[in-house]
Formats: sequence, structure tokens, C-alpha cells
Amino acid sequence: MPSQKVLELLERNKKFNTALAPPYIADVSRRLHSPGGPRVTCSDPRVIPEQYFEAAVIRNAGGRTSDAIRSLAALDTIGNTDTVIIVHHTDCGMAHMPDEAVRQRLKGRAPELSREIDQMTFGEILDVDESVREDIALLKASPLLSKDLTILGYSLDIHTGLLAEVQ
Repeated sequence: MPSQKVLELLERNKKFNTALAPPYIADVSRRLHSPGGPRVTCSDPRVIPEQYFEAAVIRNAGGRTSDAIRSLAALDTIGNTDTVIIVHHTDCGMAHMPDEAVRQRLKGRAPELSREIDQMTFGEILDVDESVREDIALLKASPLLSKDLTILGYSLDIHTGLLAEVQ
């Protein structure tokens, strides 16, 4: 039996579904050519990129590009992407959860995988602007992405809602 939270989600889905009119994939692929191309941003519910961007959005913990390369490579081949925009934000959960703390919790769950877990990184953010620069460098170095790709980085202040370019 699903939990009450899942039942509530399913009920909201029924209401959403009554107005559902999804675009055809051809229309969606045109959005991939919108100014700026895909955005990589955090999955934090306080950050809603659809409010200020109109394009494909790839979301993950911290908005880190290491998790997004597979999706970006696919979009780059399907949609002829010319620009990727990376957005990290202030007060991100990944700034409060160091990689070592994540490793310790995971080793508590799966001690038999301690060796593998010790090799993992989880995208901790010590400095928002520096993490954006790291992710720009990672994408520029990726052999899977077009060398003609423009990669831009921004930090979002969640209190003002304003984006600031990271150089």
C-alpha cells in the first residue's frame, strides 16, 4: 500500500492529467535550440529554473555537471546544442553535506562497499562560485561534448532570485 504522501501525489497527478496537452517531440527539440540551450541546476525545490529559463533543464543534487554529462552529450547530439548554462545557488544542501559525511552514512548502510564508497565523490560545494568554475572546466574538458559548445556559469541568490555570472 502506498504511503499517504504517494497517494497525495497520485491524486495531484489525476488533476494535472485532465489538462495535459504535451507537445510533440519535434516541438520540444525546437526548445533545445532556444537561446542558451540546456541548463544544469540543483534539484532543490527552492530553485525553479522553469521560472526564469525556457529550455531543457537537467537537475541533480548541487547542479553538478559530473552527473549531467550523459544527458548533455545526448542533447548535444540530438538538439545541436550551442550553449550550456550551469546554475548553482546560495544555501545549497551540498554546501552543508561534505562528501566525507555522505561517505560515512553510506558505509553505515553498506559496510561491504567501503572501498568503493571511499572512491566516490558527491559534489560537495565549499564555495558556490568556485564550484561553478569547476563544473565549467569539467564540461570544457569532456571529450563527449562539442568543442564549439559555449559554457556559461551563474550563481543564483535564493533570497533575491537574481543570477550573477561567474567568471
